[in-house]
Amino acid sequence: LYADITQRVGAYVQSQGGDPSKVAVTGMELKLEDSLVIDPATMDYHAATFAQDATIHVTGPNGELPVALAVRRQTAYHY
Repeated sequence: LYADITQRVGAYVQSQGGDPSKVAVTGMELKLEDSLVIDPATMDYHAATFAQDATIHVTGPNGELPVALAVRRQTAYHY
């Protein structure tokens, strides 16, 4: 995950005309939380929730910039 995030940050900096060698990912806080509602008698899914929260700390010549990301997906099934 760290290598993927670092590569994406470098690609973004380069796409904006910057030098990716002058920035570094210096930290990350991640929280991943998934929940499923399943009927134990039939094993049918009734609902699912996937939550992802991340703060990525990027350091460059002008200091540190924290970038916050949040993704929420919810699904409900009706039979």
